[in-house]
Amino acid sequence: MIRIRELSDLNDLVGFTVLVAPDRFPINGTFGPDQVKNLRTAFELINDGFPFIEKKIKDPVKLAQLRQIIDSALAAYQNDENIKGAHLLQDFQNTVFPSRFKQYAERKGEPYP
Repeated sequence: MIRIRELSDLNDLVGFTVLVAPDRFPINGTFGPDQVKNLRTAFELINDGFPFIEKKIKDPVKLAQLRQIIDSALAAYQNDENIKGAHLLQDFQNTVFPSRFKQYAERKGEPYP
């Protein structure tokens, strides 16, 4: 079962969702055979992570924009606009986790350009 326990869990979930949405969720403890339900579940979990974002981003306008991006991404996937949905999720990641590629390189001990 996927749970958001910290901000990095949210980043992992968003990245995972970009890769599998809207209809390639694996069947496991969190996701079942109903791919429509799985998509909704993934976005519910993303929304469950907002308390962690609120600790990092204090600007209420920016938080509202982030919520709108998530809502728009779900709507895009539900309307078969998969590329748009993925790009919106990536926009969300770029806003909440602007240095995620640098942090990844540092964890691997590699230089970041």
